Amino acid sequence: MKIIKYLVPALLFIITITNCSCFGPVDSDPHLPTKPYIAATVTGFYNHPLQSILATVNNKSVYTDMFGNFSFRDLNDVFDVNINDPVREYNIIYKDVTMCDSRIHLPLSSNQNADTYTINVLFPTIQYPEKGKLYYISNSRFVTAQNIDSSSTIVFQCPIWNYPRGRVVFISYTTDNEGKINAYKYYGESEEVSPKTGGFDTIQFSASQIQTVGSKQYTCSIIPPIGSSIININLVFNFNFGYYYTKKAFADINSQTIEKYSGNNFTLLLPTSFNPHDFKPLLNITTNGVNGYTEEMKLFPSGSSGDFNLTGAPRVTSPPDYAVNVDSSTVFSIQKQNISNVLIFTLTVFSIQKQNISNVLIFTLIDSIAGKSYNLCTSDSSITMSMLSKMVSLTPNKTYSYTVQQIGVNIKNVTDYLKDFDNLADYKGTTPVRHFTTKPQLIQSK
Repeated sequence: MKIIKYLVPALLFIITITNCSCFGPVDSDPHLPTKPYIAATVTGFYNHPLQSILATVNNKSVYTDMFGNFSFRDLNDVFDVNINDPVREYNIIYKDVTMCDSRIHLPLSSNQNADTYTINVLFPTIQYPEKGKLYYISNSRFVTAQNIDSSSTIVFQCPIWNYPRGRVVFISYTTDNEGKINAYKYYGESEEVSPKTGGFDTIQFSASQIQTVGSKQYTCSIIPPIGSSIININLVFNFNFGYYYTKKAFADINSQTIEKYSGNNFTLLLPTSFNPHDFKPLLNITTNGVNGYTEEMKLFPSGSSGDFNLTGAPRVTSPPDYAVNVDSSTVFSIQKQNISNVLIFTLTVFSIQKQNISNVLIFTLIDSIAGKSYNLCTSDSSITMSMLSKMVSLTPNKTYSYTVQQIGVNIKNVTDYLKDFDNLADYKGTTPVRHFTTKPQLIQSK
């Protein structure tokens, strides 16, 4: 249970880094930096800011402030970013990062004190939705959702320093005797609202803000990877006003789910004939099999039917499972799927732990006795234990387990992965758990 205590928050982490001009501006302002620099905001689940997170670049370290911010100047063209959460003892190194005018998102956990916000949503009597989904979408890119049939009140939490301006959105529908959607009814989106801290706000939708929604049938054919079977299929709607929450939605997929399906072939209903500010339907699909576990967000092909071809997990080609005498120079070779160039390499101590993050290679070491987590994010398909030397030294003659995860779509390197926040067609593929034993003598890091 101690491992779970430290691992679960790691799945919820998201770090946002904003970087301004790798080599600084070319204008004549003498006050702006002329060498590479990074200005960053560290955020957690729902894009909430994280305070007191230790950031290290080029052997210089700072803690994030109450807004989650840190910065470094006069950097090399290529550098490593080390993010350490001392409370949850989660540590990750992002290798060989280069930044130019980019927002970057990294995975870590949420630690801010939060206020509670309550919004009561009222509808015109004639258009009152009996069933549907109610969303609150903030300008700072977090989304909370709930079923309308349980309540028309939205309750959510937001850190004190992250004032939650945003919009309320709803879509309603009717269902048959089996609980399946048989028609979409109404869609509405509010003007921008500013909920009061600890207060109770009321949003009144007017008839002019509500649109009648049509329905169309769509036939889906799911094609899982060879040797895998489908576990879950969830229909998810994105109404996020240009800021897609795909990567974060995996942490809260149940609240975002409109409807669930099973089997390789089925027909569903999609809303049509309405004019939302921003809308994209997606299928969230998970599979599992002898070659590993995958999770993907798939966009719907145009038309009234489509094939959803799923990508398999990466494979470790060497060393073999249960290899012995592994040292700091042993090469772990990864065969990537032809979808991205970034992998996550997950290594655990005396435990089995799969981690779903994105399309770079993250090598995660979990010390179950010390209760610490160490992670390495790289685009290199050849991994050695020496890459962890800045964080931890391996124990001799000890058995470790590990997985490798490949994430994202069309990602070339770690920097591209960190920039790729708005990637709707998200992918995560994880190998089965593998094992090795270190050499009897103490492993020396190179």
